[in-house]
Amino acid sequence: MPLQPCCMRRAEPKLRYDVWPRLSDDNESALMKTLMMWMALIAAAALGESVATAAPKRATVKPAVTALPDVTIPYTQYVLPNGLTLIVNEDHKAPIVAFNVWYHVGSKDERPGRTGFAHLFEHLMFNGSENYNDDFFKPLEPIGATKLNGNTWLDRTVYFENVPTSA
Repeated sequence: MPLQPCCMRRAEPKLRYDVWPRLSDDNESALMKTLMMWMALIAAAALGESVATAAPKRATVKPAVTALPDVTIPYTQYVLPNGLTLIVNEDHKAPIVAFNVWYHVGSKDERPGRTGFAHLFEHLMFNGSENYNDDFFKPLEPIGATKLNGNTWLDRTVYFENVPTSA
């Protein structure tokens, strides 16, 4: 009688998590080989082959290596007196100005146990500041701005919008 994978048995044994080895460089490949063997056995059973006669088949796949072209994006960089770095790339293919402001602050700067402040401040900035006490979107939408948004990640907070050149 051929062996049956565990999913075809009638009585399921209780799972014991302590029998699995802890992953390390030494036993990670052994665990992966075991998992690959089980996947091959399950696939063989699903295809109707006898698990006892199913032999693992090795396929040799050579990765396709294609040289990527070098990409050069011309830009001009300025550092303003207040320390803000301004990078300008002119591309006249579309009649828009894409404006991005990147702050190098994100959730990595939060204290342990006190998370969410970077994202909170991102949203608060949409509601104005000392110098502009109104909603961030109000002056931009009437002039045709699109893709108005912002996001926060571990190491940065970004605000962006596209504005037509006619604005």
